[in-house]
Amino acid sequence: MLCRIQQETGKSYLDINYDALAERMGYHAPQPLGEYRNEHEYYYERIHRSLKRLSGYGLIDYKKGKVTLMANIVVGKGSSLITIPFEYWEYGYSDSLSMRAKYIYLICLYEASRSTKYPFWFRSQKDMEELYGISDNTISSALLELEETGIIEVTRDKLLSDNNNSRSGIMLDVLQQTDTTGFC
Repeated sequence: MLCRIQQETGKSYLDINYDALAERMGYHAPQPLGEYRNEHEYYYERIHRSLKRLSGYGLIDYKKGKVTLMANIVVGKGSSLITIPFEYWEYGYSDSLSMRAKYIYLICLYEASRSTKYPFWFRSQKDMEELYGISDNTISSALLELEETGIIEVTRDKLLSDNNNSRSGIMLDVLQQTDTTGFC
């Protein structure tokens, strides 16, 4: 959602309206509120926790009320930016994909942006496990979900031998969308 807001505003930093962001993300305050004094406190807690988690992953810089998206900070020439096509939002992928598929999709976009053969890129699942801290099962099921949805194409190579450990190589093609004017 932060990426979508960033694309709409064109800014890499955001002033957070906790109530509006929570509602936009689909949070609804329970009735009765329980331990919360009011709806604002409920929304603040939900959004604050999520933003702290993203900050812990290094994806954003978060200070109370302000967020800077780290993927947009270009240190030097040749730095990678992740482009999330507007179709991602328009086709409802942000609502329909599982969280693991969304995460792998971001990894696919990131890897494709760094590839010399964009939008094609290659990395073994073993490498992805080590680099991104994701289990093989999570990677496999997310790639399958993205492939079945038509967001990526996966070309599987024959088994490769790597120090007596067989593994399959995967070449991914992040499908081109018609409008990639936003960055995240």
